[in-house]
Amino acid sequence: MLFNENRGQPKLRMRHMTFKVGALERDRWLVHMLTAVNELAPDDLIRDEMTQYFVKAAEHLRNDTGLPISSAQYPR
Repeated sequence: MLFNENRGQPKLRMRHMTFKVGALERDRWLVHMLTAVNELAPDDLIRDEMTQYFVKAAEHLRNDTGLPISSAQYPR
């Protein structure tokens, strides 16, 4: 069963809006996630798919673009 089916949409972007997430934060998080993927993924195909997912997810969570809707200072 998928997470979304069991618990609903995780709303990661919304949950991270109270924190500044810029390029530095994205890159630091990716270092840790990709280290884990490289250590634990059983083969190259899985490693590549997980890497692509985490890179996209990390970029999606950035909220330092200056646009009102993507800013950590956006009114709640």
